[in-house]
Amino acid sequence: MSRLIFSYAGTVRRFQISQVYLWVFVEGDVVDAPFYDQVCAANSSSRSGFSYEIVKANEVSGVSSGGKMALLALHAYLKGRARLSLKPDFTTLFFLDKDIDDIKRSLVSSLHICYTPTYDVEGVVYSNGDLVRAISAMLGVSSVSVRGNIRLPQDWVQNSAELWSEWIAICLLINSMRSTTGWPSNFSSPSQVNAPWNTSAGRTAIDAHLKLIEGRTGLTLGHIRRQYKKKLADVRVLSFSGRILSVFSGKWFGFLIEKDLEGWYPAEARRIPSLGARMAQNLLLTIDYSSLGMSHFHDAIDGVI
Repeated sequence: MSRLIFSYAGTVRRFQISQVYLWVFVEGDVVDAPFYDQVCAANSSSRSGFSYEIVKANEVSGVSSGGKMALLALHAYLKGRARLSLKPDFTTLFFLDKDIDDIKRSLVSSLHICYTPTYDVEGVVYSNGDLVRAISAMLGVSSVSVRGNIRLPQDWVQNSAELWSEWIAICLLINSMRSTTGWPSNFSSPSQVNAPWNTSAGRTAIDAHLKLIEGRTGLTLGHIRRQYKKKLADVRVLSFSGRILSVFSGKWFGFLIEKDLEGWYPAEARRIPSLGARMAQNLLLTIDYSSLGMSHFHDAIDGVI
């Protein structure tokens, strides 16, 4: 069955003819849609109840420009026509991945936009999900066994992200350039300096990437090394303050947990295809969507309701 795609005007028309009160726009469908659906369900049940609908970016025309860009364009369209909210008939809320928009100073300030406190929604899922329960259920191993490898899930999340500090610094360095198009060292790619992924970065691999930047930019290697060291220092400051997930793509956790599980449970891990990619979906089932960890999103809903 093909999905329906609505123009901007068609989207407004949906608002007007529907009985839905809160229209929630999200970037993706695999993790974003079910996560925000549960957040809204928890918020609605804590009140007398309100109707809501989750709209994915690929259901809005203009998605070819990117999920977030399509939604920001829709937000601008609705704002220009005073249709972000028309109470008591309807109101809207856009849940977006922050990425490094805060560093780039490109965040859009709006009551109707809620950015993730982490780089992306996957970071929120790993921070708030029960990794022990998810692994136990996926692999069919006891939670006692899993806790022998992951005593505190929060520590695993923090330590795993810190392992890729050098890769984060390289990605931040690349993103400080005028154009990032075509760069292999970017937040959309897993680490190319940690091999295997769950081990420390290699000096040779780091040097190779810095030389690649030198060749593409014409800047001196000395200048590039100095900038890299500054970015790495910034990452370590964030790590020390417990905020490394603000610059760590949560999607990267899939590569790290898969590599760890292959080492801890090789037979069980081999039986599950795309184990790392599926972990976030399983973690969704272990989150308490009424917990304090979800207050950032509940506050955003409360702000538009």
